[in-house]
Amino acid sequence: MRSHKAWIVGSVLVLVAVAAVAALWLPREHGYPSGGIDVHASIDGAEWTLYAVEYARSADLPLDRLVRGADDGETTPMSWTIFVAAGHDRVVLVDAGTDRFAEQPGGKTARRWAVRRARTVPESLAALGLQPDEVTDVVITHRHWDHVEGLRHFDGPTVHVHAREWAALDGAGFGG
Repeated sequence: MRSHKAWIVGSVLVLVAVAAVAALWLPREHGYPSGGIDVHASIDGAEWTLYAVEYARSADLPLDRLVRGADDGETTPMSWTIFVAAGHDRVVLVDAGTDRFAEQPGGKTARRWAVRRARTVPESLAALGLQPDEVTDVVITHRHWDHVEGLRHFDGPTVHVHAREWAALDGAGFGG
């Protein structure tokens, strides 16, 4: 029998996949609505709502920053997104995002990634009517800076991450 935590994480990851596909249906030139995209699902009888929340938006991002071998000069818009799943008495954040773009607009990182607008992780949650202290779980998919730097806003949730990723995060000052 699966553990309760495994059930929550598995359910949330299914929802993230659904929301990611839904996000692809948006016209590329448009951002998400202010609160994000929401998807409703019932998994094993529990009702979940998943929000794909854009915290930053790149315009004219050089595609070779994302895709090896992309044509020189080819650009694309890009949404920097966190996912929030609410259900089963849980608020689960998938990846913690970064505030780097909002705190340093026009800074080196924002210029490198062609970010034109951004908000902090707490501001992004507030668009859904949530505060960081309402988040019960954070699932970290991998240790890239744009997935983990927002962890500083969360004191109480259980963090779900692979052991090897956690060891690397701990070594970088995010763990323990």
